[in-house]
Amino acid sequence: MSETKNSFDPHAMSVDTGIPIEKIKNALGIHIPTTTPEEATAAYNRAPSDSEPEEAEAAYNSAPSGSEAERLAMEKWNELSKKEVESATTPKEAEAAYNSAPSGSEAERLAMEKWNELSKKEVESATTPEEAEAAYNSAPSDSEAEDLALEKWNELSKKEVESATTPEEAEAAYNSAPSGSEAQRLAIMNIAASFYGWEKPPVCR
Repeated sequence: MSETKNSFDPHAMSVDTGIPIEKIKNALGIHIPTTTPEEATAAYNRAPSDSEPEEAEAAYNSAPSGSEAERLAMEKWNELSKKEVESATTPKEAEAAYNSAPSGSEAERLAMEKWNELSKKEVESATTPEEAEAAYNSAPSDSEAEDLALEKWNELSKKEVESATTPEEAEAAYNSAPSGSEAQRLAIMNIAASFYGWEKPPVCR
């Protein structure tokens, strides 16, 4: 038993399981050595400048809580995340940068801004309901871009409904429109009137 205990490597367990090393050491009663500012700075400087945000996050999670090493790891994590934001050219890349940035950080805020802006450009370039739907699905939830995408998706779908001349085209227009939208309602009216003999009731005055 003592041999197994002496060979135990909390760092390996942390890497394999994703459990922060501090929590492992606290749970097992293992002494956490104090990290000096010099040691933390040296570790920070040893990390390659092209490290991924995920690597910096791992360093942050494995550092003792409240230590200089933890502070520097967070600093580097934010720095690397901002570089990832700068290089993003699509909503998907900006979303990835947002998800890998530290929660509540400047990098996370910048990533959300860029994600929204890139999504708005995708909305502007959409010319079919399918493209507008894709822009809607890739935009940040509850964002300006998402609202604009839904609006354009509905408008493009209404045009598709108006141009439908066969039951198949009208059904396709219905299926490609946003669920519960004005475009879907118009598609139902179009199908009923054009192919099933439905007559729109006169407007009461």
